[in-house]
Amino acid sequence: MILSAFLVLSSCTKVEELVSKQEQLRAEKWSLDAQYVHKKWKKDGASVPATIDEETKVDIAECAKDDLLVFREGYEGAHIPGENTCSINETAEIGFRWGLTDNDTRMFIYDANEFFKVDVNAEIIEFYADKFAIRFSEYQDKAVAQDGKPTTWLRDTTTYTMYFKKFVPKPVE
Repeated sequence: MILSAFLVLSSCTKVEELVSKQEQLRAEKWSLDAQYVHKKWKKDGASVPATIDEETKVDIAECAKDDLLVFREGYEGAHIPGENTCSINETAEIGFRWGLTDNDTRMFIYDANEFFKVDVNAEIIEFYADKFAIRFSEYQDKAVAQDGKPTTWLRDTTTYTMYFKKFVPKPVE
């Protein structure tokens, strides 16, 4: 009798289902909220006159403030440029491929070059229902000969950190 009462009560308990990061990304449209660039470049005496190790906040171009990223089923997505386009190549929607890897700690976004300028393989550094942030790096290897010494290889690194927020349409007045 007690066992059957327990079964009835436990079957009435609501179970909350966890929503995956993929589902959260697909449920919203996302806009760029802030971006930073960290440059670590070694002096090479030619193209880089001084050693650089600095991070700067990058202003979001006026034409990109209304751009949106939309993540869809089947690892398809779209960059929606909005009304203020940054180039004549931007159409109403520019498709890209995306996905999460490494137990949802990394994100890739391919073919979104109008938005990111490169294919992205990023670390997810922050993730909430209404915002997320990614960080990815570009590397440039170069050979440098200094003062008649043998050539050495230098690796310059540029790291991008991008913060996205859930798009909330402005109310129509």
